Amino acid sequence: HRAGRRPLLIGSTSAMAVCTVVITAGMGNLDQDWGVSVASTGIVLFVASFGLGAGPIPWILPSELFAQEYRATAQGVAALANWFANFVVATTFLNLARMLGYLSFLPFGAILVAYSVYAALVLPETKGHNQPVVAANAGPASPERNVTFADDVVG
Repeated sequence: HRAGRRPLLIGSTSAMAVCTVVITAGMGNLDQDWGVSVASTGIVLFVASFGLGAGPIPWILPSELFAQEYRATAQGVAALANWFANFVVATTFLNLARMLGYLSFLPFGAILVAYSVYAALVLPETKGHNQPVVAANAGPASPERNVTFADDVVG
């Protein structure tokens, strides 16, 4: 919480992307003595990274990004998107594993990289800022965007 939502989310998804590469390296070398250890370590670190940001923060953000009258709808849409993504992963992974073998984690790693870049470019920091200022600063960074939140009065 002290670090802010945005850096935790970006750090979490970036670490998860790196972990997919570590898992892939381990899975591709299961015949080596170190392959299982590397793959297992990658999985543990992936789950830990998820727990630091990508797991909880998407459930928190809608209440901080949207005005009161839109929060329930935004939370519902976020929950639907979350469960839909879970469904897509669950229904596609076995086919990916059959087609790509030990490389089957890499497409998910690419999605995590894209998500990290999206969050870095578009997601505003919500920590310590009131909702109207957060909403005004949402969207792609631009010279017109007040990235310093200088007009924010919290209190």
